[in-house]
Amino acid sequence: ENGKVYDHARVCDDAVVRHKAVVYDHARVCGRAVVYGYASVYGDSRVTDDSEVYGDSLAFELARVGGKSHIHGYAELSGNCKVIDSAIHGDTTIFGRAKVKNSEIFGNSTICSKQIVNNEKLKDVIRR
Repeated sequence: ENGKVYDHARVCDDAVVRHKAVVYDHARVCGRAVVYGYASVYGDSRVTDDSEVYGDSLAFELARVGGKSHIHGYAELSGNCKVIDSAIHGDTTIFGRAKVKNSEIFGNSTICSKQIVNNEKLKDVIRR
């Protein structure tokens, strides 16, 4: 079953939106990215490369997801955050200008503001 793409959102290259997932506003899903499950990608967010956003995850505002990232569970990405080559899952929230690269963040975690997470594995943490 195909997901839904609304408004001025675009899905390009070999990217796929399926199941009950939605992409809307001015969001873009490109490369070989996949958005599925009940995930939502909206605002001016981007999901690119070989990334996957699934489950009940949200990517909105100016969030960027790239590389081979896996965003799932109830993860929420917003603001100007960037997630590259990382796994984000559980009830994790990443927002503001946070940058996450080559890391795994899970459990009930919050990464905010201008925090930079690089090559770390974090569970149930709050970084402000």
